[in-house]
Amino acid sequence: MIDLPNGNFLLPDATALVEGAVFLVVLFVVSKFVLPRLQDMAIRRQRLIEHDLSSAAAAKVAARRHEEEAAALIGQARREARAIIDEAYERRDYVVAEGMRKGREEYEWFTRTLDPVRTRLSANGDAAQRTFAASRSSDENSEATALKVG
Repeated sequence: MIDLPNGNFLLPDATALVEGAVFLVVLFVVSKFVLPRLQDMAIRRQRLIEHDLSSAAAAKVAARRHEEEAAALIGQARREARAIIDEAYERRDYVVAEGMRKGREEYEWFTRTLDPVRTRLSANGDAAQRTFAASRSSDENSEATALKVG
């Protein structure tokens, strides 16, 4: 026959009862005091994460909007710069054309004014050259005469 230990194996001994009681006390303390704090921290962390994610999404939208505004401002600045450059080219062309026109007018005025003077000087110069040539030849003749006489 089978030899059974003393006592009933279905009934726990005192050690098992004490261990069970300690387990129930620890379970009660953990469920009453520790778990609510852990759950509160987890909920706060979840809310913080959700808040940060929504802030990040809002910041991303704001950044995209600012990028679009910056691109629009850059485009406007480029258009204004192009308009200023085009206006500068037009002014340059106008100033050059005006300078050339005034230069031509001054040239024509000088040529109109100086042509009679040049003609007079030329005529006077020719007369002066003739007079000089005549005086030179008369000087040569008088020198030659003086040499012959002397």
